[in-house]
Amino acid sequence: MAEYIRGFIAIVRYLLPILSVLLVTFCGLGLLSKKGRRYKKVLLLDDMSEQSVNDGELLVGSGDTCDIVIDGINDEHCVISVCGKSFTVRPIGKSKIGVNKHSVRVETAFAPDDVISVGDREFSLRIKNNRKKDKERTNLYRASILCCLTLIQLLVMLSLIFAFPEKTAAIGGVFLGVAAFEWVYFIITKFKGAFIEVPVMFLITLGLSVVAHKGNDVILKQTICIAAGLIGAIVLSYVLCSAKRAISLRFIAFTAGVALFGVNMVFGVIYNGAQNWLNIAGFSFQPSELIKVIFVFICGTSVEKISNIKDSLMFIAFAVFCLGSLAYLSDFGTALIYAVVLFTVVSIRFCNIKLIGALFGAALLLGGAVILFFPYVAKRIFSFGQAFANAADSGYQQTRAMIATASGGLFGVGGGRGTLIKVHAADTDIVFGLISEEWGLIVSLCVLSCFVIFTLYAIKVLTTSKSAYYGITACAAAVLLLIQTALNVFGSLDMLPFTGVTLPFISNGGSSVIACLMLTAFLRAPLALEHSVLKVKGELKSEKN
Repeated sequence: MAEYIRGFIAIVRYLLPILSVLLVTFCGLGLLSKKGRRYKKVLLLDDMSEQSVNDGELLVGSGDTCDIVIDGINDEHCVISVCGKSFTVRPIGKSKIGVNKHSVRVETAFAPDDVISVGDREFSLRIKNNRKKDKERTNLYRASILCCLTLIQLLVMLSLIFAFPEKTAAIGGVFLGVAAFEWVYFIITKFKGAFIEVPVMFLITLGLSVVAHKGNDVILKQTICIAAGLIGAIVLSYVLCSAKRAISLRFIAFTAGVALFGVNMVFGVIYNGAQNWLNIAGFSFQPSELIKVIFVFICGTSVEKISNIKDSLMFIAFAVFCLGSLAYLSDFGTALIYAVVLFTVVSIRFCNIKLIGALFGAALLLGGAVILFFPYVAKRIFSFGQAFANAADSGYQQTRAMIATASGGLFGVGGGRGTLIKVHAADTDIVFGLISEEWGLIVSLCVLSCFVIFTLYAIKVLTTSKSAYYGITACAAAVLLLIQTALNVFGSLDMLPFTGVTLPFISNGGSSVIACLMLTAFLRAPLALEHSVLKVKGELKSEKN
């Protein structure tokens, strides 16, 4: 039996990276590809027969050499020029040509569905959309990606069960439950938004492989938080489907954010030097994680219109309040993330060099003040790049994370078989090292690629969306996830100062996973808007017909 298990683990080590690369690649292509409207052009004769038409100059007549053969007219009667959706017709010799019963003697442009008279026969050119076929093809493509995700989840589940046989019921129940939920959800939503949600669930799967090292109660808690985050994302997606509805809720969001920070400052519990935790009825959570969602929400709703000074001031006031509160709570890693999002939104929306310069200068001054008045922050910054020189002290976690990353190689040592888990914060602050050790460098790079794809997609939304609201919120959410990922990954590998922030979707922590899942609603909102617009256009077209 042991030989079969070792053989299975060996297969998974090589198969999982391939599936991960395929999943991330196809999701990236689905999100970033330029989708043109596919259509075909047909010639409809008076006897209701159809002929497909391609671009170019098409000879119309009854002869065998003609491109479009119509019985009952001259051998070579006329020439039709087709270029995209532009059509012209010109007679050959003394042939009689008419466009909508009007005789023409020279080359004449005509529109789709215009009636062209050729001798005693008539025809028209029509454009037929292949939207239904394209939709079926796209749904099949998305379903294939979901099958790839399900296979990854099954492989990860079995690897963990072999590593932790005493947790078989908990691991199997969680993974099978998540897989079943995915299929039900995507079938109900007709696979809309799959290119965003499938990579997210891939990251969640790796996150579940991390918490599998812990006890059954931790696995259950993380699963409940994932469910809460998914429900929150669905509710928030409904709110975001209407920009008008979302903007009307900005003052409620503002009040909720201020209240959460206020409660945190009064009743917060200090953990790892930061007063960023609240304990309520035996449950602990980080308000700053949940306020990230509110912060992005207010980013879009407050600067949706540049001329609205009142809302812009509310956004700036809320941003300053958040940064001040995080400084008071000594949560400087999260404060840095908020500051980058603020800088990004201001740069996108206002495009004012003086304002951007002033913000950058203020950031430098505040950063200097933090270094001056908080010695432990200065110690982390000035020890950057010297982890191995302080391997027994401040660089202990980072050196172990780098060793684990290197020992994992390209394909990893197998799920549940990593040794980094014995180091403090291996499932949170240095979790990238654990993922690299167990699943290999290829899977780890796929993790990073997901966040890069989200950011590129947000930029695409910003440049193509007709609503500034959706572009701003998508960019704010994507930048927040990307910066948090960079701080976690490069900090744990001593390529940036170690800040102790979590890796989105993967690190063990209920507050983090709930907030990150809700942030995906901002990325999905433009897709939902696109589908709703197409639906409305289709309904209007049907009514017109």
